[in-house]
Amino acid sequence: MNNNIEFFNKLKAEILGKCHRCNHEGIVESSKCDCLLSFERYVKLFYRGIKKEYWDLTLDNWKKDSLTKTEIQKYIAKLEKAKDLGSGLILLGENGLGKTMMLSIILKAAFDKNYNILLIDSWTLYDEIMNIPPFVENIFSMDVDFLGITDLGNEIHLEKFNTYRSRLELTLGKRKVNCLPTLVSTNLGDIDIKEQYGKIFFDILNEKNKKILFHGKGLNKQIDEMLSI
Repeated sequence: MNNNIEFFNKLKAEILGKCHRCNHEGIVESSKCDCLLSFERYVKLFYRGIKKEYWDLTLDNWKKDSLTKTEIQKYIAKLEKAKDLGSGLILLGENGLGKTMMLSIILKAAFDKNYNILLIDSWTLYDEIMNIPPFVENIFSMDVDFLGITDLGNEIHLEKFNTYRSRLELTLGKRKVNCLPTLVSTNLGDIDIKEQYGKIFFDILNEKNKKILFHGKGLNKQIDEMLSI
Protein backbone atom coordinates (compact mmCIF):
# COMPACT_ATOMS: atom_id res chain seq x y z
CA MET A 1 0.00 0.00 0.00
CA ASN A 2 2.80 2.44 0.90
CA ASN A 3 4.51 1.66 -2.41
CA ASN A 4 1.28 2.54 -4.24
CA ILE A 5 0.95 5.84 -2.38
CA GLU A 6 4.54 6.75 -3.18
CA PHE A 7 4.06 5.78 -6.83
CA PHE A 8 0.94 7.91 -7.21
CA ASN A 9 2.42 10.88 -5.36
CA LYS A 10 5.28 10.87 -7.86
CA LEU A 11 2.92 10.39 -10.79
CA LYS A 12 0.70 13.27 -9.66
CA ALA A 13 3.69 15.57 -9.25
CA GLU A 14 4.92 14.57 -12.71
CA ILE A 15 1.57 15.13 -14.45
CA LEU A 16 0.79 18.43 -12.73
CA GLY A 17 4.39 19.55 -13.19
CA LYS A 18 3.98 19.40 -16.97
CA CYS A 19 0.75 21.40 -17.01
CA HIS A 20 1.05 25.18 -17.43
CA ARG A 21 -2.69 25.73 -17.87
CA CYS A 22 -3.29 25.38 -14.13
CA ASN A 23 0.19 26.56 -13.10
CA HIS A 24 0.84 23.03 -11.77
CA GLU A 25 -1.94 23.33 -9.19
CA GLY A 26 -4.54 21.03 -10.77
CA ILE A 27 -7.29 23.64 -10.42
CA VAL A 28 -8.53 26.18 -12.98
CA GLU A 29 -11.22 28.66 -11.96
CA SER A 30 -12.40 26.48 -9.07
CA SER A 31 -12.65 23.41 -11.34
CA LYS A 32 -10.33 20.47 -11.73
CA CYS A 33 -7.84 20.89 -14.54
CA ASP A 34 -7.58 18.22 -17.24
CA CYS A 35 -4.23 17.17 -15.81
CA LEU A 36 -5.77 16.40 -12.42
CA LEU A 37 -8.71 14.59 -14.05
CA SER A 38 -6.22 12.53 -16.03
CA PHE A 39 -4.35 11.61 -12.86
CA GLU A 40 -7.56 10.61 -11.08
CA ARG A 41 -8.50 8.43 -14.05
CA TYR A 42 -5.15 6.63 -13.82
CA VAL A 43 -5.71 5.94 -10.13
CA LYS A 44 -9.16 4.49 -10.79
CA LEU A 45 -7.88 2.33 -13.65
CA PHE A 46 -5.06 1.04 -11.46
CA TYR A 47 -7.41 -0.11 -8.75
CA ARG A 48 -9.62 -1.76 -11.35
CA GLY A 49 -6.73 -3.92 -12.50
CA ILE A 50 -5.56 -2.02 -15.60
CA LYS A 51 -1.76 -1.96 -15.69
CA LYS A 52 0.14 1.28 -16.29
CA GLU A 53 1.42 0.23 -19.72
CA TYR A 54 -2.18 0.05 -20.96
CA TRP A 55 -3.57 3.29 -19.47
CA ASP A 56 -3.10 5.37 -22.61
CA LEU A 57 -3.34 2.67 -25.27
CA THR A 58 -6.22 2.58 -27.75
CA LEU A 59 -7.09 0.43 -30.74
CA ASP A 60 -4.96 2.82 -32.81
CA ASN A 61 -1.94 1.27 -31.10
CA TRP A 62 -2.86 -2.20 -32.39
CA LYS A 63 -0.50 -3.02 -35.26
CA LYS A 64 -1.13 -6.74 -35.58
CA ASP A 65 -4.00 -8.73 -37.08
CA SER A 66 -6.54 -6.27 -38.57
CA LEU A 67 -9.35 -8.83 -38.35
CA THR A 68 -8.87 -9.06 -34.59
CA LYS A 69 -8.97 -5.27 -34.35
CA THR A 70 -12.19 -5.16 -36.35
CA GLU A 71 -13.89 -7.70 -34.07
CA ILE A 72 -12.86 -5.75 -30.96
CA GLN A 73 -14.10 -2.51 -32.54
CA LYS A 74 -17.49 -4.09 -33.15
CA TYR A 75 -17.75 -5.19 -29.52
CA ILE A 76 -16.74 -1.77 -28.15
CA ALA A 77 -19.23 -0.05 -30.46
CA LYS A 78 -22.03 -2.10 -28.93
CA LEU A 79 -21.03 -2.09 -25.26
CA GLU A 80 -24.50 -1.06 -24.13
CA LYS A 81 -26.05 -4.00 -25.98
CA ALA A 82 -23.37 -6.34 -24.62
CA LYS A 83 -24.21 -5.19 -21.10
CA ASP A 84 -27.96 -5.66 -21.65
CA LEU A 85 -27.46 -9.17 -23.04
CA GLY A 86 -24.61 -10.17 -20.75
CA SER A 87 -22.48 -11.08 -23.74
CA GLY A 88 -18.71 -11.19 -23.37
CA LEU A 89 -15.69 -12.42 -25.28
CA ILE A 90 -13.20 -15.28 -25.17
CA LEU A 91 -9.82 -14.20 -26.51
CA LEU A 92 -7.88 -17.25 -27.65
CA GLY A 93 -4.23 -17.57 -28.60
CA GLU A 94 -0.70 -18.14 -27.40
CA ASN A 95 1.02 -15.97 -24.81
CA GLY A 96 2.42 -12.71 -26.13
CA LEU A 97 -0.15 -11.97 -28.85
CA GLY A 98 -1.80 -8.99 -27.14
CA LYS A 99 -4.85 -10.54 -25.47
CA THR A 100 -4.33 -8.69 -22.19
CA MET A 101 -3.82 -5.44 -24.08
CA MET A 102 -7.11 -5.91 -25.89
CA LEU A 103 -8.99 -6.79 -22.71
CA SER A 104 -7.58 -3.65 -21.12
CA ILE A 105 -8.68 -1.49 -24.07
CA ILE A 106 -12.19 -2.97 -24.00
CA LEU A 107 -12.58 -2.49 -20.26
CA LYS A 108 -11.24 1.08 -20.45
CA ALA A 109 -13.90 1.82 -23.07
CA ALA A 110 -16.52 0.44 -20.69
CA PHE A 111 -15.03 2.46 -17.82
CA ASP A 112 -15.25 5.64 -19.89
CA LYS A 113 -18.96 4.92 -20.36
CA ASN A 114 -19.30 4.85 -16.55
CA TYR A 115 -19.56 1.08 -16.24
CA ASN A 116 -17.99 -0.63 -13.24
CA ILE A 117 -15.09 -2.78 -14.42
CA LEU A 118 -12.48 -5.17 -13.07
CA LEU A 119 -9.55 -6.85 -14.79
CA ILE A 120 -8.01 -9.69 -12.82
CA ASP A 121 -5.55 -12.45 -13.62
CA SER A 122 -6.42 -16.06 -12.87
CA TRP A 123 -3.94 -16.37 -9.98
CA THR A 124 -5.40 -13.36 -8.17
CA LEU A 125 -8.93 -14.58 -8.83
CA TYR A 126 -7.93 -17.93 -7.34
CA ASP A 127 -6.66 -16.20 -4.19
CA GLU A 128 -9.80 -14.10 -3.89
CA ILE A 129 -12.13 -17.05 -4.33
CA MET A 130 -10.21 -19.44 -2.09
CA ASN A 131 -9.30 -17.03 0.70
CA ILE A 132 -12.72 -15.65 1.57
CA PRO A 133 -13.93 -17.90 4.43
CA PRO A 134 -16.61 -18.96 4.00
CA PHE A 135 -17.12 -18.48 0.28
CA VAL A 136 -20.13 -16.24 -0.25
CA GLU A 137 -22.26 -15.82 -3.34
CA ASN A 138 -21.89 -12.06 -3.45
CA ILE A 139 -18.13 -12.32 -4.04
CA PHE A 140 -16.83 -8.99 -5.34
CA SER A 141 -16.43 -10.13 -8.95
CA MET A 142 -20.17 -10.75 -9.32
CA ASP A 143 -21.05 -7.09 -8.95
CA VAL A 144 -19.01 -5.42 -11.66
CA ASP A 145 -20.67 -4.64 -14.97
CA PHE A 146 -17.74 -5.98 -17.01
CA LEU A 147 -15.34 -8.56 -15.57
CA GLY A 148 -12.14 -9.44 -17.40
CA ILE A 149 -10.14 -12.55 -16.49
CA THR A 150 -6.67 -12.91 -17.99
CA ASP A 151 -4.64 -16.10 -18.44
CA LEU A 152 -7.40 -18.56 -17.63
CA GLY A 153 -5.70 -21.92 -17.20
CA ASN A 154 -2.52 -20.75 -15.50
CA GLU A 155 -4.04 -21.60 -12.12
CA ILE A 156 -4.99 -25.21 -12.89
CA HIS A 157 -2.00 -26.64 -10.99
CA LEU A 158 -2.71 -24.77 -7.74
CA GLU A 159 -3.90 -26.47 -4.56
CA LYS A 160 -7.54 -27.48 -4.17
CA PHE A 161 -8.23 -26.68 -7.80
CA ASN A 162 -11.47 -28.68 -7.78
CA THR A 163 -12.86 -26.49 -5.00
CA TYR A 164 -11.77 -23.37 -6.84
CA ARG A 165 -13.27 -24.67 -10.08
CA SER A 166 -16.64 -25.20 -8.41
CA ARG A 167 -16.61 -21.71 -6.92
CA LEU A 168 -15.53 -20.15 -10.19
CA GLU A 169 -18.32 -22.03 -11.94
CA LEU A 170 -20.80 -20.61 -9.44
CA THR A 171 -19.37 -17.12 -9.83
CA LEU A 172 -19.62 -17.08 -13.62
CA GLY A 173 -22.98 -18.81 -13.52
CA LYS A 174 -24.40 -16.05 -11.33
CA ARG A 175 -22.93 -13.43 -13.63
CA LYS A 176 -24.59 -15.10 -16.61
CA VAL A 177 -27.97 -15.16 -14.87
CA ASN A 178 -27.59 -11.49 -13.96
CA CYS A 179 -26.56 -10.56 -17.54
CA LEU A 180 -23.13 -9.33 -16.46
CA PRO A 181 -20.57 -9.76 -19.27
CA THR A 182 -17.42 -11.74 -18.55
CA LEU A 183 -14.42 -11.44 -20.86
CA VAL A 184 -11.70 -14.08 -20.72
CA SER A 185 -8.29 -14.54 -22.27
CA THR A 186 -6.67 -17.96 -22.44
CA ASN A 187 -4.23 -20.08 -24.42
CA LEU A 188 -6.36 -23.17 -23.78
CA GLY A 189 -8.48 -24.70 -26.52
CA ASP A 190 -12.04 -25.98 -26.15
CA ILE A 191 -10.96 -29.53 -25.30
CA ASP A 192 -8.52 -28.34 -22.63
CA ILE A 193 -11.07 -26.00 -21.04
CA LYS A 194 -13.68 -28.75 -20.92
CA GLU A 195 -11.21 -31.25 -19.46
CA GLN A 196 -9.78 -28.90 -16.84
CA TYR A 197 -12.91 -27.00 -15.79
CA GLY A 198 -15.73 -29.40 -16.67
CA LYS A 199 -18.62 -29.34 -19.12
CA ILE A 200 -20.88 -27.09 -17.00
CA PHE A 201 -18.21 -24.39 -16.78
CA PHE A 202 -17.46 -24.79 -20.48
CA ASP A 203 -21.13 -24.34 -21.36
CA ILE A 204 -21.46 -21.27 -19.11
CA LEU A 205 -18.38 -19.71 -20.67
CA ASN A 206 -19.50 -20.35 -24.23
CA GLU A 207 -23.23 -19.63 -24.03
CA LYS A 208 -23.02 -15.84 -24.37
CA ASN A 209 -19.37 -15.23 -25.22
CA LYS A 210 -18.00 -14.83 -28.72
CA LYS A 211 -14.59 -16.32 -29.47
CA ILE A 212 -11.84 -14.28 -31.10
CA LEU A 213 -8.69 -16.10 -32.19
CA PHE A 214 -5.42 -14.17 -32.04
CA HIS A 215 -2.93 -15.08 -34.76
CA GLY A 216 0.84 -14.69 -34.94
CA LYS A 217 3.99 -15.88 -33.25
CA GLY A 218 3.48 -16.29 -29.55
CA LEU A 219 6.07 -15.49 -26.93
CA ASN A 220 7.35 -19.07 -26.73
CA LYS A 221 7.93 -19.24 -30.49
CA GLN A 222 9.73 -15.91 -30.44
CA ILE A 223 12.00 -17.13 -27.64
CA ASP A 224 12.70 -20.40 -29.46
CA GLU A 225 13.64 -18.53 -32.62
CA MET A 226 16.00 -16.24 -30.72
CA LEU A 227 17.66 -19.17 -28.97
CA SER A 228 18.16 -21.00 -32.27
CA ILE A 229 20.17 -18.13 -33.80
